[in-house]
Amino acid sequence: MTEASTHIAASVRDGQEAPGAESGWSIDVEARQADFARLRKSGSETDTTAAGPVHQNAPAAEVVVWPRIEATYDPTPPLVQIPLSAPFEVAGVRVAVIELRHPAFSDVEDALRGDISELELHARMAGVSTDALRFLRWVDAELVTVCARHIAPALRTA
Repeated sequence: MTEASTHIAASVRDGQEAPGAESGWSIDVEARQADFARLRKSGSETDTTAAGPVHQNAPAAEVVVWPRIEATYDPTPPLVQIPLSAPFEVAGVRVAVIELRHPAFSDVEDALRGDISELELHARMAGVSTDALRFLRWVDAELVTVCARHIAPALRTA
């Protein structure tokens, strides 16, 4: 600390007017100490009010939540068609082939953020529910997973 900053710190600590106050710079030591005391509270006495000035007449911040918009893509041939060794029926729909397409950018973002699992990403790529992928026999699940991981960008970071 320089000699000047030591003098300013000592002046402020002692409650004296700091040098430079004539230019509008000053510290209300009592208010500062009250803020620190409030912040030191612990346990059941936790105070959630913010330290510092509170603007009573300030309008509350308005939070805008945008609805998730779904896109409908033009029909395109799948990149991979995987015929299942053990076809099955789920919710009245027969599943005999899993067709994989490139994932949407938003789906990759969701997966990277952790909002959806890798299984959900693969389900979106296949256009089926996660339940349909969960009902796959292991040999089919392994094949679908390998193909989907090959098509989708790497989700793991080093």
